[in-house]
Amino acid sequence: MATEKFEVKIESILGGQSRDLYNGSPDQFHISIGIDPDIQLINTNANKTSGAIVPSSYAEFSSTVLTGDPMWAISSPKDTNLYVVTDDDELISYSSSLGSEAEIGNGYADTSESGNGNGAAYYNNYIYMATTIDVARYGPLDGTAAITKSYWSGTLSLGALTNTTYTNLRGVFIPNHPMHVHSDNKLYFGDITGGQGVIHYFQTSKTTDEGDTNNGSTFNALDLPFGYRPVDIESWGTDLAVLAVEGLNANVIQGKSSLFLWDTVADSFYLKADIQDPFATALLNHNGHLYIWSGASRGCRVSVYEGGYSARTLGIVQEGAPPFAGAVAAIGERIMWGSYTDYPFDSASVFAMGYKDKFDTAIHNIINTDSVENNTQVVTCLRHFEQASGSDSSLDDPLLIVGWGDNTGANGFGLDKKSNNSANAAEIRFLYYKVGRPFRIDEVVIPLGEAITTNHTLVVTVYYDDGSTTEALTTINSTNFTASERRVRLRPADTNRGNDNFTIGLKWTGTRQLAVTLPIIIKGTTFDEDGIE
Repeated sequence: MATEKFEVKIESILGGQSRDLYNGSPDQFHISIGIDPDIQLINTNANKTSGAIVPSSYAEFSSTVLTGDPMWAISSPKDTNLYVVTDDDELISYSSSLGSEAEIGNGYADTSESGNGNGAAYYNNYIYMATTIDVARYGPLDGTAAITKSYWSGTLSLGALTNTTYTNLRGVFIPNHPMHVHSDNKLYFGDITGGQGVIHYFQTSKTTDEGDTNNGSTFNALDLPFGYRPVDIESWGTDLAVLAVEGLNANVIQGKSSLFLWDTVADSFYLKADIQDPFATALLNHNGHLYIWSGASRGCRVSVYEGGYSARTLGIVQEGAPPFAGAVAAIGERIMWGSYTDYPFDSASVFAMGYKDKFDTAIHNIINTDSVENNTQVVTCLRHFEQASGSDSSLDDPLLIVGWGDNTGANGFGLDKKSNNSANAAEIRFLYYKVGRPFRIDEVVIPLGEAITTNHTLVVTVYYDDGSTTEALTTINSTNFTASERRVRLRPADTNRGNDNFTIGLKWTGTRQLAVTLPIIIKGTTFDEDGIE
């Protein structure tokens, strides 16, 4: 058979990650870390999202005051600070510019308990922080603020909480006292009493300062069935939605995950809807939709509650795990969650579904954190905190705060913010393209979002036959491309051949993030079955 030329054009990545290794739509790709087409081209003044292959750039801003995993990041209408609650008994404040870091008090837990980041929320002028067996609070935020330890059982003389051990994700325990402020102006939180999941609540009013007076806080306002452990709480209209699981063993399926709905008035919940997976961790009410994150021993399902007993799957990521309750967020029509990846490299990273201006089931991994690559890192909290000023085009959405842990000792945790041109690695691998006979890649054409300059480092790799053979092409940097190119043509070695399929991958390691625009064009030649031209 005579040789034939072929050409593959990669014209869009807006379809997100493909469900399968070999199958996907033309606008999908195989896998990525730290790539976000919903942000603008870096180092340009084009104040629009690009739709291109843009590596996001985040850098750690926390310092030596942070000594544990950041489990909850909280803002309030009373000041412009960011408050962070950790799993080692710290309440830390950061200025609005994230330029200062200060521990508040000497821990938020009393000596009889531990501050493990078991739950936290802003409510009526105070930051509330669940410990293993109690709840502390810090405030009033608009006055002379101070921490009151053991506020729940000490100051209010209500029953002690139970420190039921939940499972851990990469060494970080799932919070066992999740908190949520509902539309009825009560702060609800979860607990276990006598083996039974329960919901308590705070209710406060104003005497001198907003929130300074107890106004009917109640122990055990709602009972769940025996064996169910509350992992997250959200609002569903005027009803309260409680996500709970039957057991949280990481290796054994002990029961079901369920969503309970309660009108907050009746003696019991009025609906129990079972979730598709045995392991559920997080809820998010956004734009009138109730999203649920769940999974099994590996991977994460994102579902939306449709009413009654039905939750519809929106998408599945086949790596990582469902997020912590404090590691979900939303911007516009886009929902986001923190987790981790172990392919193509290990990363505590953030996934997103959809885009700011359009809900879509396309999934992208949009942020790679500054965590150490060591097989144990995980995102622990997520918060949409900063807003673009309107005059600084380098700070476009999403301006997220990302907390992470990597279990590496004294510096094994951090908080990242958007910081263009940091050294975060990013990578994307495209779909495997089926050739079906021996072939050679003749040329790969890469269009770039700016001229190649100092600190750009982008490696293009060809993966032949399911990655059994790889070839790294000429590194795109200012040493190898000295003419400030905006478009490069890379030529694999003539002797490198494939037998059936191929893909290409792009990996960024430089400190100046270089966007790749589209289309990427791959040209090749096929041969007869003996590989003869």
